[in-house]
Amino acid sequence: MSEMRESADSLVAPTTSLAVEHLCDIIFSIEPRVFPTTRGIRQVANTTEGRVVGHRLNGTMYDYSGTALVTDDGVVTGSPTCVIHTDDEADILMSGIAKIPPFMQEPQQTVYPVTQRTWVNGWGMVMFETEHENYLWLNAAASVLQVATRASRVYFRILRLI
Repeated sequence: MSEMRESADSLVAPTTSLAVEHLCDIIFSIEPRVFPTTRGIRQVANTTEGRVVGHRLNGTMYDYSGTALVTDDGVVTGSPTCVIHTDDEADILMSGIAKIPPFMQEPQQTVYPVTQRTWVNGWGMVMFETEHENYLWLNAAASVLQVATRASRVYFRILRLI
């Protein structure tokens, strides 16, 4: 008699795509400090200000801090943190962790020659923390981060899973 193996597939069909809502784009410039370590190439970046543009979140990004590690296989693991100050005076902490595949080895990486911007399709998980009543829903939001670069400019696209 064969043993029945239980999995989530027996309860619900696997999800092959997820519905998302665009929360905002965060645009800022960095000049990271780059140096070798025993674990790989480390990048540390800080910037004081950026723009937050979107349908759900608009305002200014303050106090960005990010570290990244590029390992021998070209994979980048990073952890961004910043404060979003919205146009209606809310302060929202955003923090996350991201993985970016080796440059141009991911089939869905997209290069836009006109803008010289590359969506590297590194994906990350983003968490928010705030006490402002207009944004309490963010405290429980499951959100992802997509990254694009253009020279020293960084573009974060923040999408909430719905």
